[in-house]
Amino acid sequence: MNANPLLGVILHAVGGFAAGSFYIPFKKVKGWAWESYWLMGGFFSWIIAPWVVGLLCPDLVNVLRSAPAPTPPPPISTTASASPTPRSLTISAPRSE
Repeated sequence: MNANPLLGVILHAVGGFAAGSFYIPFKKVKGWAWESYWLMGGFFSWIIAPWVVGLLCPDLVNVLRSAPAPTPPPPISTTASASPTPRSLTISAPRSE
C-alpha cells in the first residue's frame, strides 16, 4: 500500500470536524444531565454514524463478508512466571560532613 499524505490530511480534517461538531447542539441541551448528553453523543458516534458512513460504501455487505475473521488472542498463562526475585532496595543515610 502506498502512502498518500493528502488523504491523511483530509481524513484528519474530517476527524477534527466530526470531533468539533459534537459540541454544536450544546446550547439546546443545557438542561440535560451530562450523562444523558454523553450517552446520546456516544450512541450517535458509535452506532448511527458508522452505519451512515458505511452505507456510502458501494456493496458494503460483500466488503464486510470478505474481511478476514479476527484471530483469538493467545491464552493467558495461569502458571507462575520464573522471573528473578526483585532486589531489595537499600537506602543509606546522608553523610554528614
